Amino acid sequence: ELSKEQREALNNFVDPNRSQDEHNAALHVLIEDVRSGTLVLEIIVRNLGESLTSMDDLVRSRGVSLIGEVLTRVPTLSLSPQNASTFAQFLTARLLDFPTVPNVIDAIHALVHHHTLHCQDGTDTNPDFIVRALFNELHVPSLRQSIRKQVYEILEKLLNQYPENMQVIGRDFVVGVIQAVDMEKDPRNLMISFNLVKSTVTYIPVFIEFAEELFEVVSCYFPISIRSDSTDPDAVRKEDLQESLLDVISCTSGFAKFSIPFFLDKINEVAPPEKLEAFHALAFSIERYHKESKYNIHSHPLQHEFGAIWSIYRSELTSPADSEYHQECLGTLAMIVKALSFDLVHTSDDETANKSVLDHFLTPIIRDCVHQMTAPDMNLASRSALILASCARQSLHACRRVIGASSPIAVQAFLASDDSTSLQANRMVNWFTKAAVAVFEAGSSNKVDKVLLQKLQPIKNKLLPEFKSIMNNSSHSSLRRASAIDGIQAFAGLPGLLESTEETELISLLTEVLLQQPPPGVDRSAQRQSLDALVVLQKQQAEIIENETIPLLFNQLNVPKDQADEEDWSDEEDEPEIPSYALQALLVLSKPQTVYIQLVTKLLDHIASPEGQIDLSK
Repeated sequence: ELSKEQREALNNFVDPNRSQDEHNAALHVLIEDVRSGTLVLEIIVRNLGESLTSMDDLVRSRGVSLIGEVLTRVPTLSLSPQNASTFAQFLTARLLDFPTVPNVIDAIHALVHHHTLHCQDGTDTNPDFIVRALFNELHVPSLRQSIRKQVYEILEKLLNQYPENMQVIGRDFVVGVIQAVDMEKDPRNLMISFNLVKSTVTYIPVFIEFAEELFEVVSCYFPISIRSDSTDPDAVRKEDLQESLLDVISCTSGFAKFSIPFFLDKINEVAPPEKLEAFHALAFSIERYHKESKYNIHSHPLQHEFGAIWSIYRSELTSPADSEYHQECLGTLAMIVKALSFDLVHTSDDETANKSVLDHFLTPIIRDCVHQMTAPDMNLASRSALILASCARQSLHACRRVIGASSPIAVQAFLASDDSTSLQANRMVNWFTKAAVAVFEAGSSNKVDKVLLQKLQPIKNKLLPEFKSIMNNSSHSSLRRASAIDGIQAFAGLPGLLESTEETELISLLTEVLLQQPPPGVDRSAQRQSLDALVVLQKQQAEIIENETIPLLFNQLNVPKDQADEEDWSDEEDEPEIPSYALQALLVLSKPQTVYIQLVTKLLDHIASPEGQIDLSK
């Protein structure tokens, strides 16, 4: 039985006419006695009898509230399996008393979060019983925000802790979740409702029968439009909601046939900023669906969607638009190609790749873009080439397909162009050669794939003589020469593509351009670009650069000072004189020891020399 002090405290707590301070003091007495073991919850419930059957709604609510407070404030409370079962049934029965529902939910929330529910034999086990009662007795959307939030948390807790029991409920659980979270508006609840839907998909296999309804109940929030309150540290951030929403939309390939058309429709409906959000969501979802599919094209959830996906990208990427938007949009297409290449990372078999999901996706892209590369509209041709080059960068097999199909057209366009028409053709060639280099640099070995080399060999055979001719003729435009330098850099950076004599010849050619002395006022960009190319090639061609380039740079320091002073290097960037430029190149191209040992003494001699020159023969 209760002591006099405990009874007084209990009566004070359930009395709605008492002040908040009196309620708090009474609760403190009861909680401390429970913690000390001098009072047990069963005795409290037994002595709440009259309060729980009172005609006064407030008295009944406070009676139930006391049970919830004890369960919440004493999470270590020891409840036997039988007592836990009794409290579960007692509390769910109180759901019929609508005025006390908020307090009942508080108590159930504490019970399921802090105590293990005893699962009896038979169909009406405690977790099942609570869930069925919540679905049957409550219209969750009509409850206030905090109560809805607790209901979602109860359901997710029971689902994660007792999945087998929830699977017994099966279809009723899925339908109950759909009805509970439908039209939720509060950001504080959305995070939990998204997690609840994801857990439902994870643990209840029969969700697939209601996949469309589940998808619709969450997809209606895309894109997230709430504004985060930056002044409230506890406010739900828009970014967190976006991440959680995308996580649930992409959590199962069972949503694929609904989500892909949904994102494509969004892209058609909204302005560019919102389009990009939909493109990123599309790429992220495709990656997760692909991994879940086990990479089988015949059972792939996206096999019938690839045509529509490429169609929307083609529309966006081949039409005039803001360059930043184009770049971002193209980046999401690249993400898709990279994701679909995931299962081919560890195979070099072309036959396997040609039957892959990646090949299925790339086929219409390559077909359409190759056709458009021959269009009279060079802007369209250029944009199509850029699409293919971006795809080629994402994986070895993508590079094989794209280079083999499209590079001949880019090469032909380059060879047919001249200084006045070369801009787009130059770009095409550069994009494809750099794509091959990017794939090599991303690989795990120091060798270029043999199949890719076979596809690059005829391209090299046609372009290399043209590049050398352009480099040897300074009358070509700076753009044309820049394209040739880029091409030489790409070819020289791919091991196995060039013969050793060709490698030496190209390094010497870059060095020659680096050391050229253009007339006053002539653009020096070719020199700077040659130096940049040599710096990039150091890793692959270090020995040739050491033998061919470094000695010539040291020789430049022998130029008499008065002769160097006569040279006019002035331009918008106020370029340094030849010896200083040679020093700059030496510092970035040679090993530090080489520079220190050979230069320090020579520089001191140079400063002390009346002629102002360095004599390397000493």
